[in-house]
Formats: sequence, structure tokens, C-alpha cells
Amino acid sequence: MAHEPIAPRGNQIMNRRLRTLTFSLSLFVLAAAHPTHAADGLAYVGTRHDGSSGVNGLRSADALALSPDGADLYAAGSGDSALAVFSRDAASGALTFVEQERQGSFGIEGLGGASAVAVSPDGINVYAAGTQDDSLVVFTRDPADGALFFVERKRDSVDGVDGLAGINAVAVSPDGMNVYATGGADDALATFMRDATTGTLTFLGAEPGLNGPQAIAISPDGAYLYVASGNAVVVFARDPASGMLTVVQIVDDDTDGVDGLGGAAALAVSPDGGHLYAAGKLDDAVAVFSR
Repeated sequence: MAHEPIAPRGNQIMNRRLRTLTFSLSLFVLAAAHPTHAADGLAYVGTRHDGSSGVNGLRSADALALSPDGADLYAAGSGDSALAVFSRDAASGALTFVEQERQGSFGIEGLGGASAVAVSPDGINVYAAGTQDDSLVVFTRDPADGALFFVERKRDSVDGVDGLAGINAVAVSPDGMNVYATGGADDALATFMRDATTGTLTFLGAEPGLNGPQAIAISPDGAYLYVASGNAVVVFARDPASGMLTVVQIVDDDTDGVDGLGGAAALAVSPDGGHLYAAGKLDDAVAVFSR
């Protein structure tokens, strides 16, 4: 696939700063709007639409990730094969469009059908899943404005990498040492070692035998990793020294009294690590587990 010529990094930075200034002036007005207040629950602040007021990269928006400092929001737009970058006002929550990182621009490869995004705990890197390209894409993040710069991509069946076909979920371990990705078409979970300085990845191995995995969650202490797989949740113990995984339990729907895991599609772990929540798409349910 042909790509745009890679501009010198200095030019990229200058262009992005100009875009950031332009969009900040034109879009931040939303923060001054009067939100719809509610005594309890949510109060509507506003919406960012793809193709409106200069916003791009949100077509078929599939996934979101906030930076650890709460300053920036990243959205994966599978229809645009892009990541949309927004700065976030801490007081109002309003978003200001910064830029988009799109397949084929500035030498970016691997973002085809971007469907998942994760930010490293130190806020230095952003990782994205390019489902159509079977690729895990690595960016560095500018903490000043949240802008991204392409570093590399890891592609299924290239340079020994396995388990990324149909990649659809990405997670970074709490210690920042590892990046994990599910390959829905490979029925596998790929494990990478992360360089804390550059964010680059080294492939360690893949866990086969899953069933169309769709989601990953990691316990806050980094000791366990959970994967939504078919009608089940697969529990892995994580080696803190290497990040390698060992299956310790498979929790199946309609087994031993378990219910609500039909079409397990999303996972969340409570901040104290005491509970796991799983969305069962086919069961129209949320299953709750204690740990």
C-alpha cells in the first residue's frame, strides 16, 4: 500500500502545533455551553462529531482510552482507520480536537480498522489495534498536548509474531512492563515485553486455544489477567518477572451455577481488585465474580 512521504519530525511537530492551536480556538467554546444538569447521575456537556468543526478520525468510533494524567482522550475510529486525539478540560470534561493519526499519513502503518486503544501507565506510549491489518501499532505521546508520533507496528506472521490475526483488544500491565493483545481470528492472546524508554515491543509468545477472544482485563496488582473468550472467562496467572502467562481457571457459562457469560464481550476489574465484571452480549447480562 502506498503511503504519504514521511515528513521530517520537526515539520510534523510544527504542523501539529498549528493544528492544535487552530482547533483549540474554534472548538473549546463547548466548555462555555450550559450543560443539562441533573440532581443525580450524569449531566450532558456536549458531543464531538466526525467531520464537524474540524474533527476527524471518529468514523465508526469503537474504543476510548484516557491518559493516566486525565489530560487527553484517544478514540479509535475503525471506519477512518485512525486515532482521534482530544485534549480534555479537567473542570468541565469538554474535549478539544488536537489531531488524528490515520493509516498512511506520516508513515503510519497498521491502523486499518482501528478497533482498540490503550495508554501505558506512565503516559509515554499509546498502543492501538489495527484489526484489518492484524497489527499492534505503537506511538509515543507528547505530554504537552497529547499528540502522537508513530514508532512501529507488530504484525501477525511477520518477524516471528503470532496471535494477532483479527486483533481486537489491547492492554498494558499496571507495571508498564508488558503489552497484551487478543487476536480474535487467531483464537489467541499475544504477549509482548515493553521497552520503558522507547515503548517498542518484543514478542514473547502467544497463548492459543481461546475462542474468539474479545476483551482483556488485568488485576490492579498485575498478578492476574482475564480474557473474555466465547462463553467463558479465561483466568491467567501473570509472572511478575517476565509477564508470561499461565492458565489457572476457565469459568464457563451455564457451568457450576455460572450464568450471564453467553457471548462474553467486555470485562472490568474493580479498583481494589476484589471483583471482576463480565458483559454477556448474548445473555443480555452482566456477571459478577469475587476474586
